[in-house]
Order: sequence, then C-alpha cells, then structure tokens
Amino acid sequence: MENKKYIIIDKNTPILQNGLTDMRDRLLDFLRVSKYYNLIPILPKMTLLDKHTNKKNSLLNDYIELPDNILEKLPDTDISNVFIWTLKDNWLSNDTFFQDLRKKTFNKIFDEKYYTHLPYKKKFKKNAEKIISDLEKPICIIKVRRTDYLNLLPQIKLETTPENICSLLINKEKELQTKFGTVYIMTDEKDTEYFQYLYDFYNIKQYFHFPILKELKKDNYALYAVETFIRDLACYRISMFKTQNRAKMDGEIIPNYYHGSISSIGGFQ
Repeated sequence: MENKKYIIIDKNTPILQNGLTDMRDRLLDFLRVSKYYNLIPILPKMTLLDKHTNKKNSLLNDYIELPDNILEKLPDTDISNVFIWTLKDNWLSNDTFFQDLRKKTFNKIFDEKYYTHLPYKKKFKKNAEKIISDLEKPICIIKVRRTDYLNLLPQIKLETTPENICSLLINKEKELQTKFGTVYIMTDEKDTEYFQYLYDFYNIKQYFHFPILKELKKDNYALYAVETFIRDLACYRISMFKTQNRAKMDGEIIPNYYHGSISSIGGFQ
C-alpha cells in the first residue's frame, strides 16, 4: 500500500446485496482494512436486499451514522493515490484479499483497534426512548425468529410456540427473581394474532401497539433499527439463538448482554 492514500471498492465488483446487519458487517470489514493500512475509506455503494422490506433500493447509509473519517466520494486526486479493491468474491469478507489479510495478521484484524462503531441513526434511538418511557418496568425483550427459519431449522417450530415461550419466560422470572412489567416481542412473524396466548400471562407489546412503529413497518429496516435500540434500553434480553453472552451497545462491550435464549441452537440473531 506504499504511496496510497485512499481505498475504494471497484465499482465493477460491488458488494453483494444483503440485509441490514449483514451489510453493516461487510462495511465493518472494509473499514478494518482501511484502518490496518492507514487509508482513507471511500464509502462503497451498499444497496440493501429488498426482500426484507417494502421500501425499495434502500442504502446502508440511510440507517447508520457514518464516522467522520469515511468520505462519501473520492476527492480529485491522482489515481495512483488510490487502492482500488477489485473483489474476487462479492461477499467481501470471503474475498481472497481479506482472507489473506486474516492469515497475515493471525486474525488480529478483528482486534478492537480495528473496530469502527457504526450505530443506527440517532432518530431511531429517539423513537426507542419514547417507546421505553411509556412501558411498565422492568422490561424484557425477546427476539423470535420464524418465517424463513421454520424450514431451515425444523426444531424452531416447537421452540417458538407461544406455549414454549411462556414457559421460558416463567422460568426466567424465577431465575432472575423478578416479575416482568412488560414483555416486548421483536419478531418477523407476520401473523399479528400468533402470540395471543401470551397476552393472558404477560403485558405483551409488539410494534403494532405503537403508531410510530406501525408506520415504520413499510420500511422494515427502520423498524428493526428502532427495535434494536429498544432491546439495548430494556432491562432484560432473551435472544433467539444461543450467542456469545456479550454485545456492543453504543460502542462499548456489555458483558451478560443476553439473559437467555429461546433456542438451543447457536448462531447470530
């Protein structure tokens, strides 16, 4: 990278489209490379997959706060100052250049010093704070993944039944020695009546109970961003899959972030 100042993704090899969190992770890896080589990153065009939302042609930077060191376009400069990263694999993290860097650094490319905090936009956090302020405490938020996972992982059908979730919540209250004032369900389940069984046992809240969130449903990525902040602000969190018991919240590592999981399957949320 001698004599290079900027790093940019070749426009002829764009990053493969995917959902919001996956695309944010790809940008994180791009920024790891820029930090490692001390190059100024030029924001790639990162279009989100339409299948997760009714809003078409959404861009990643519509939802996240960009750090000051990322430029949205390349300044006037001699092309010799630019490292143009031509992807051989459009899933950036699988590209040979990135994989070779992982080997070269013995995976130290994932060290904290190469991490960039990419929070969702402040407007989404403000919406979450309004929702949280009106909920009875303590608040437990539970993530329930269904839809595409029902066919991929058959045991999810049983694990995500309202009866099983109710049993999980009761046991979790005993373990934590508390009584949940509100249980917020963060889910991709399309049937708004699916969790009705739980309403007899808990003060259940879902996005459609709040006009501000119901309006966002047409832009599901925006709804997800708000619900992610609700999760951060809740007292207790139950994940869908077994995951590392720590997470980043406002850029800080939070140990014991999750207080349990619905499924015994390990994985991302």
